[in-house]
Amino acid sequence: MAVEGFVGNLTNVAGEPTGNILRSALGILANIPGVDLIVKIVQVAGALFIVYLVFLIMKTIAGFKSASRLKTIAKNVEEINSKLDVLVGKKKKK
Repeated sequence: MAVEGFVGNLTNVAGEPTGNILRSALGILANIPGVDLIVKIVQVAGALFIVYLVFLIMKTIAGFKSASRLKTIAKNVEEINSKLDVLVGKKKKK
């Protein structure tokens, strides 16, 4: 059953006497029909949450890169603008 595997993973992480309490509590829950489905749904939801966090991290990194590119482009445009002003005969800018 999925609940027994779930209990084994939790007791391995805890490694304390609370693992025995948790094992007995989830052992009682294992006898209730539908708990396996709920445990599987929670596991899938956890996996999807981790995937979503990875997506957000990648999106943030891409945002930093695009902001850096925009800053470079803005600097180049300002440089070109100042050179054009000199060619046209306007006042020199910094």
